[in-house]
Amino acid sequence: KKAERDVAFGFAKISVLLSERMHRIVALDTANKGRVVWSMNLHPGATWHKLVHGGQFVTLNDPHGNGGVHDHEMLSLSYVDSDSDASVEWQCFDGTTGRSFSHGTLHSATPVVQIVPLRTSTHHHHHPHEGCRQVALLVRSDHTVTVVPDIPRSYAIVDEAMSSSSSAGHPNGLFVHTVDRETGEFHSLRLSRKTTKFEAGPFELLNIGTTIFDPSQERIINAAYPCRGEVIQSPSTVLGDDALLLKYLNPHLVVVVTEATPSALSAVEPPTSDGEAGDGFYNALVGGQTGGSAS
Repeated sequence: KKAERDVAFGFAKISVLLSERMHRIVALDTANKGRVVWSMNLHPGATWHKLVHGGQFVTLNDPHGNGGVHDHEMLSLSYVDSDSDASVEWQCFDGTTGRSFSHGTLHSATPVVQIVPLRTSTHHHHHPHEGCRQVALLVRSDHTVTVVPDIPRSYAIVDEAMSSSSSAGHPNGLFVHTVDRETGEFHSLRLSRKTTKFEAGPFELLNIGTTIFDPSQERIINAAYPCRGEVIQSPSTVLGDDALLLKYLNPHLVVVVTEATPSALSAVEPPTSDGEAGDGFYNALVGGQTGGSAS
């Protein structure tokens, strides 16, 4: 009875776990003491593996009564680097059963620096041949982009994502970022359709802004992005003077954390003997040298 009740009320969950060190995906039954439901081996020589799961694929007002349903399909990506060539192996599968729907391999001339998962608001009752309900954009270091799976239906999902990221009458578009930690270059790129006939995919990235963090003064430690569909719990607050404070979260924000280099710290004037002038700023920078952040 308890097992039936757990299923009926949605308490029975399958946790799909990825182990990059073991090159393996394992699904565990959380309602049955973590019993292994299924497992899948990935390419043993891959440099990295990633899982893509976009979230809800059915809108709440779906006429078929499937509002808010999370799709079971997942997309695994494995980057295989060799002396002669590099490639990305992908596989679309059912997260609850491990059943494989489709798979393929894409040539990758340059390293993948960012993976952008996409989702569609359109519900598909039949699985597309050689396709997947999960779609991802692979951004490479040379600022080229590839869609996975590389099929026309995936292109339509990308078009939908670009149009839904635009304001009425004033197209804004879909933006991605690339970060080169060695050179300190941060690029903001906008995804767009190619205006000419395409041979390597219908999309391109346009560089709309560049920021350089001087590697001799600071080095990039990490970059953080907002979570998908992130919202603010309280969008407005009434202040004491009856003024209205509105909170706004730009979905294209990125936080870049850097750390001052030893040469930059040596150029900062140390605190004076009385411990007043420049004391707080200097201590903050020196603290960053032992694990904190300088900026």
